[in-house]
Amino acid sequence: MEKAKTVIIETMQTNNYLITKALEGLSDDHFFSRPNETTNPIQFLLGHLTHYRYQVCQLLGDDLVYPFADLYAMGKQVQDNSTYPSADEIKAEWEKVSKSLQSLLEKADDSSLAKETPKKNPIGEQNAMGTLQFLMFHEAYHLGQISIVRRYFGYEGTIG
Repeated sequence: MEKAKTVIIETMQTNNYLITKALEGLSDDHFFSRPNETTNPIQFLLGHLTHYRYQVCQLLGDDLVYPFADLYAMGKQVQDNSTYPSADEIKAEWEKVSKSLQSLLEKADDSSLAKETPKKNPIGEQNAMGTLQFLMFHEAYHLGQISIVRRYFGYEGTIG
């Protein structure tokens, strides 16, 4: 499982880099704006990804609590912008949970990664490693959405 853990850590670091790059130069107005009524703003996507990183940290034994969890859980709909924390607050939570997850992953052993999960994953094994594997897919999916919204507002592409 050590090799799989290494792949997860490297993928997470890549996602961290790409999300940081996708947020570069983005105005607060565009951070909170939607291309249309059926799409999510970048703030919602980042808040949602942050929510899931917090959940994985808790699965791995951390007691961190995401103060904005109720706003970004699965199935939540976008609300009025005044409901949400500031761009800086959301970004700070992303940084905080990302550092915690990195540390937890580096320390994780086979036993903790094989631990059964209380919530079922939509795909893969029903353990912590399966959850991590799904999380990396989930992040890549929403990172693509963030990149598209960024391009919609006229910014350079996240990659290239």
